[in-house]
Amino acid sequence: MLQSTTSEFLQRYADRIETVSMDEQLMADISLFAAPGHTPGHVGVEVQTDDTLFLIAGDAFLHPAHFTHPE
Repeated sequence: MLQSTTSEFLQRYADRIETVSMDEQLMADISLFAAPGHTPGHVGVEVQTDDTLFLIAGDAFLHPAHFTHPE
């Protein structure tokens, strides 16, 4: 079911989808970085403002226990 839905979505919006490399700079202040793990091709997003760096890593931590028990 999910694979079918994903395929339909990709076909429907194929003209709007652009693939990018895992370490690509999208804009002057926004870059992607490789964040390998359990999901092949997973990337994080780096956003740089004048005085702050934000890293968006997606599902790196799913539960507060991951902070106290990272194993």
